[in-house]
Amino acid sequence: MTPMQVIVAATSHAAQVCNLGKRLGTLEMGKQADIIVVKGNPIEDIQAMKEVIIVIKNGEVVIQP
Repeated sequence: MTPMQVIVAATSHAAQVCNLGKRLGTLEMGKQADIIVVKGNPIEDIQAMKEVIIVIKNGEVVIQP
C-alpha cells in the first residue's frame, strides 16, 4: 500500500467499516474530527507518523511539547 492508502484505510475506511462514515473519517464541515500534526510529510515517508507533535481532540490541543 502507498502511504496515502494507509492513511485513508486508517481513517475514512475505518469509519465506514464501523458505520460511522457520516460522522467521522474525513475532514469535512459538520464532521467530528481529531487531528494529529506530525513532523515531516507522511505521504512522502509514512514513518513520519511516528513523530506526533500535536494532538487535537474535540477542538482542543491535548498533547503539545
